[in-house]
Amino acid sequence: MEETLKLILNELKELKEGQQELKEDVSSIKGNLIFGPYFESVEKHIDEKTDELKDLNAY
Repeated sequence: MEETLKLILNELKELKEGQQELKEDVSSIKGNLIFGPYFESVEKHIDEKTDELKDLNAY
């Protein structure tokens, strides 16, 4: 009986750790969904400015 309780407690501990990992992953995904479009626009702006500089240096 005592061994069974230890196994159950260990499983609960592992489940709790897995749940915490899932929460962190969900938070990361939410952050990417929120900030993804912002960073895409920043990247596009950088690419445009880089192209402008390349064009200026071509002359």
